[in-house]
Parts: sequence; C-alpha cells; structure tokens
Amino acid sequence: MKSLFVFAVLVVPTMAWADLTIFDVRKNLPMSDQEKVYRDFYINGGTESGIQPGMLITVQRRLPLYDSYQNRSAGDLELKVARVKIIHSQKGLSVARLHTEFTREGAPLLEDNFIMVGDRLDIGSATSEKDGKKAENESAPTPVAANRSAPQIVVNSVELASPLPRADEIPTPNAVDNPIMQ
Repeated sequence: MKSLFVFAVLVVPTMAWADLTIFDVRKNLPMSDQEKVYRDFYINGGTESGIQPGMLITVQRRLPLYDSYQNRSAGDLELKVARVKIIHSQKGLSVARLHTEFTREGAPLLEDNFIMVGDRLDIGSATSEKDGKKAENESAPTPVAANRSAPQIVVNSVELASPLPRADEIPTPNAVDNPIMQ
C-alpha cells in the first residue's frame, strides 16, 4: 500500500507532464504586407499541468531511427526544435507562439525545421520571462515574422487607375482613309 502511494505521488504527475504535445497549429491570413503573421500552437495541457501565460518552454521532436544494416530499431532521437511563449492557458488547453528557433549548426538536421503537430513540450525547461528580465506586455504577442532573420517577401504593386489627362494633353486622332471594298 505504501509503495502504491509513492508511485501515485512521484510517477503520476510526471506522466501527465510527459505527454504535453502540440495537437493543432493555426495561422492567420494577412491581407496586406503590413499585417503581422501569427502562428498559434495548441497544447493539450493547461493550468492543471502548471502552464501559465508568459512561460517559455522548449519544444522537442522525437524521431524514431531505424538501422537498416542490422534490421532493427536504433532508438529515438530527441531534438530541440524551438522555444515557445505561452500566450493563453486554461484548464486542459494552452496556446503558444514562437519565441525563438534553434539553429541546426551543432545539432542533427530535421526534415521539417519548424514546429509541427505531435511535437512535445519539455516542461522541465519551462522558465518565465519574469525570472530573467521584466516581462513584456503579455497581451501583445510577439509576431513570428519579427523573430526570424529570413528576408521578407515583398510583392510589387501596379497602379491600375491613373488620373485622366488634361484636355490639352489629349492627342488628336489621325484621319483614316475609307477602306476600299472590292
């Protein structure tokens, strides 16, 4: 009975934290180049898991590896993908936005170098912006485009309507000969 109590106190809470995953990704559709692009990551855990707005959490991906030479599983590779900032948390659900991306210089390559559905949150890496520096306004989320150093796509525009010419600028039509019918 005593060992069951120890199991319930020590193992069950860590099991609840171990399966915090991203189950949905949504992105707004900007209607102009001036609008900011936001990508929200929906997490299957909330305040009951200790997640609070303003927390910074590392997102990891587990990649199963297969050794085709020995025809067996080589194990799972755990890779850090990015760090997200929690912008909303309630019971059973949290929403996060991209805070920083990790470079791949000293790490193995990923097939998809962005956060995906199924990626897991490392709750042990959770910190708060308030710990290291004063937190920014948490109601104003950080846009994804502002965090990236990649060049922005700029679309050239064409003026479809031009002002009417003045009366003295209108060209006079040339005389046209009547066509000859045969």
